[in-house]
Parts: sequence; structure tokens; C-alpha cells
Amino acid sequence: MTSKTVYQTNDAGFYTHDEEAQQFPFAEGEYNVPFGAVMAAPPARDVGFRARWTSNYAREARLFSTKGKWIIEAIPVDLYVIDSDGRYLETIVSSVPEVGPNLEHLPANRVLIAPPAAEDGHAAFWTSKFAAATPEFATLGQWRLASIEPLPEIPPPAPDPAMPVIEQVDATAQEIHEPIETT
Repeated sequence: MTSKTVYQTNDAGFYTHDEEAQQFPFAEGEYNVPFGAVMAAPPARDVGFRARWTSNYAREARLFSTKGKWIIEAIPVDLYVIDSDGRYLETIVSSVPEVGPNLEHLPANRVLIAPPAAEDGHAAFWTSKFAAATPEFATLGQWRLASIEPLPEIPPPAPDPAMPVIEQVDATAQEIHEPIETT
């Protein structure tokens, strides 16, 4: 019995690994293709890219494995933005080609390790012994939770006596006067 290499995809259609499909014993040229596998090999891709199989047929359909095409796309990467003190600000999605396969294009205020969840009155701060804007800074460090003082409420500014006061008039409260006819 012969076998043929097929290319396994996950539920989203991304290539995961090679697999062997065995030929059916009484059907020459017909192979027992595993669920979600396709017959066409994925194209070569650069670092930071992945292959995704797209087909008009559902994964359950027999034609899924032969009728479709591979699409190459950049692998998304979550980056965690910090301020100059290392305080976590937000999460953004980038891609490996944008940051470089060796993180050579990673901005100084981004790290690759997810911060821990912070409760009210606390914030996550990134610390690293490496200089910012180096690949080591983005990956070799640690998060620490620290208590923070709530920001004081800033009162609205006092009116400036030199500025003219413009009163707002409620249009719905104005009286409507009909024109008076004169003869």
C-alpha cells in the first residue's frame, strides 16, 4: 500500500504539519486524507509569515482537500506599550515583518511579555536590566505590580474677568411673538 504526503490545517485553515495519507486498498489513486488536510503543499514562506488554506468548500467536504488555494500572511504579534517609567499603557497588534524576525525594528517602548492583570489602585511596570530599544529589553525582564496614587481631580478653571461672559439662552424657554398687523 502506498502513501502520499498531505498538509494538515487547523480550524482556521492555517498549515500545521505534514502527514501521510494511506491509499485505499481497493481504490488505486484514492487516498484516505485526514480531516482538514489538503493535497497541495503550502508555498515557501519567509520568517514571520504563515500559510492559510482557503476553499469554497467546508472542511467536511471531500473537495476541500483539492479545491482551494494557499494564502501567505504576516503572523500577528501582541505588543505591550509602556511609558518611560515602564508603566503598562495598552496592547497593540503588530506583525513579525514589522518588528523584524530578530526584533531589530521593535520600538523602545514595546515589550513582548504580557503584563499581569492589575486591580484598582495598582499598575503593572516593566523592569529590565537591558537598555530600551534592544531585543533583550523587550523579552528579558519582568513585570511588577505597584500601588499607585489615584490622579487628583482637577477643578475647572476659574472664570477670567477679562473675558466677556456669553450667556447661553434656552431656545425652548423663549416666548414666541406673532407679528402685529397694522392697517
